[in-house]
Amino acid sequence: KKLYAILTVLLVFTFVFSACAKPAVEEAQPEGPPVVEEAPAEEEAEAEEVSAEEVVEEAPLEEAPLEEAPVLEAPMVYQEAPILAEKVAAGELPPVEERIPENPFVVGPGVLIVEQDLTNWQSGIYGGTLNMAHRGDFPPDIFIGSNEGYLAAPGISVEGIIGNVLEGFSVNEDATQFTFTMRKGLKWSDGVPVTRADVEFAWLDVMNNEEIFPTGIPGKWRTGALGTGNPMTLEFVDDWTFVITFDGPYGSLLREMAVTGWVGYTDLIKPAHYLKQFHKSYADPDELLEMIKAEGYEDMDAWVNLFTQKDISNWEMNIEDAIGFPRLYPFLLVEITEGAKIYERNPYYYKVDVEGKQLPYIDRIVTARVDDVEMVNMRAIAGQVDFTRESPDIMQIPVYKEQEAAGNFTASIYSSHVAPMCFFFNQANVNDEAWNEVINDVRFRQALNYAIDREEIISTIYFGLAEPAPWNPSEYSVEKANALLDEMGMTERDDKGFRLTPSGKPLLVYISSAKHLAEHESIAELTIEYWAEIGINATLEVISNDLLSQRNAASETMTYTLWSVAPMWVNATWTDWIPQTVQWSQWMNPDDGIDGVEPPDAAKRLWEIRAERAAAVPGTKEDMDLYNETVQSYIDNIWSIIVVKGINPLIISNDLCNIPTGGQAIAANYSMEQFFFCEGSGR
Repeated sequence: KKLYAILTVLLVFTFVFSACAKPAVEEAQPEGPPVVEEAPAEEEAEAEEVSAEEVVEEAPLEEAPLEEAPVLEAPMVYQEAPILAEKVAAGELPPVEERIPENPFVVGPGVLIVEQDLTNWQSGIYGGTLNMAHRGDFPPDIFIGSNEGYLAAPGISVEGIIGNVLEGFSVNEDATQFTFTMRKGLKWSDGVPVTRADVEFAWLDVMNNEEIFPTGIPGKWRTGALGTGNPMTLEFVDDWTFVITFDGPYGSLLREMAVTGWVGYTDLIKPAHYLKQFHKSYADPDELLEMIKAEGYEDMDAWVNLFTQKDISNWEMNIEDAIGFPRLYPFLLVEITEGAKIYERNPYYYKVDVEGKQLPYIDRIVTARVDDVEMVNMRAIAGQVDFTRESPDIMQIPVYKEQEAAGNFTASIYSSHVAPMCFFFNQANVNDEAWNEVINDVRFRQALNYAIDREEIISTIYFGLAEPAPWNPSEYSVEKANALLDEMGMTERDDKGFRLTPSGKPLLVYISSAKHLAEHESIAELTIEYWAEIGINATLEVISNDLLSQRNAASETMTYTLWSVAPMWVNATWTDWIPQTVQWSQWMNPDDGIDGVEPPDAAKRLWEIRAERAAAVPGTKEDMDLYNETVQSYIDNIWSIIVVKGINPLIISNDLCNIPTGGQAIAANYSMEQFFFCEGSGR
């Protein structure tokens, strides 16, 4: 193992020097706490002294950050792609001035990507086909590249939130009332104006329809976003302004409407002119029944099935039923063949650049369907893919670098919205008393953490390109680990030298992995060696994702490997930030009707923090204080072990311009409407 580490480091030097042409991306902002996993121990041991303030600096924003981000003035004259100009000349489209809003979203330096990550933003050149590839039916890079939220912020941050599909917003002092302005003149992809009728239909006729939503209003639109608060109210002040009101503070609504969960606009803004033909309250009964039967249903009771099939959410933008559905995306799915999905520019897209050019710059996207991730990477290496974020494997970086010149691409390292490798602990296993005895002692979790040699993992697995995650102490100390285990009473050993529990039970730790990322199995195998050095017997079981999900739901796992979403946004309220021990969640949510197991007070506090952060406006001192408290809880209690900070290779054609050189990889993906083929590329 040690020899392999040394050889790998030598390989790293070769890679690092060759990578200098395109600088590695800096973190957009300090990353937050881990995907919370395991609960506190009742016995507190001395942890390495690290404070949350060392992990993230506060950046207080006392008001809702509308003014913080660049909002550029619309140009006086607009331009359009040549292929659209031809359609205008042929009478197939109205002029560009009639296709965009009165106040379009203006793209320029620092708008979609912060300027430090894209210092040479340019007004682009029209034309070309972007080649991509995906496995299965879902192309994740196109989903992210075309997704449109109600609100947005540069670099997929939560600082400087601005309007997006909605033109703007304001928030009252106690964050209970939000006023939103619609873009007058915004049009669906079929040319029909977006009006208050689309919001009222989505709210009154869909979300408040008990047949469509039998469990009631979704949690996002309830006070606190936790699903337990009262629903919001919505009323229009005039034809272009509506007010959402909650019965308690809910400042994180801004976050929910901008980036959390890759939100789209589709739950609160729906093309009423199209969907009413499938809705029982508006459709002609005979015509509706005919459509219901055409889809294989028997009677009018199935109208909800038909409606939900035809109502295309942002997550469904890439399915066959999305073809012809009115949308607001930059690229529209127009055809699905046996081997590809084909997208074309939206002629009614609402964004323009500072020179008045309607976006997107690129005409078409063709994404080839392949069998697996390896085939995506093979096509990328061969120069057949212009952009890929989801599929590149960090363990293949040396291969990518070797093939850059031949494939006319650059492989660069960016920050990731996930910490790629985490160990999550189930602290209430239904089958193993020995595990429960030790995992609920914080000293055991601290010992497991101290035993992991992160520097070796970074050298051997990540080619020296990653950094230790700051949400756990990163010190490697077999001595401290052994001392903690001795202190908690694990001094007796079996005939193979492995420690017994304090009560004398044999202990075998199962690490479950569905191998979500290529490095998971390799890191788990190294970790088994590390833990063996301190007398902990562990073994790896690689199982299917379905089986892992079933075992987690049944509280049958001990520890499992997965990534953590939490570190991306300093002020996000993902459910990852609360312990994932299922029986604790059941106890904390008594309305589910399952008793569960009462968590320790330190774990309960994380649920409280989540609720309090939901009330706070993103970026305020209150929000940041709660964030720092969460980080400190992870440092002190080791709810999960987060091995390294997230990094993400991007493979990008050298023909593409307006590509950020830093920041979050997924932020680059999100800015696809401003990609263009560089002058002289011949594309």
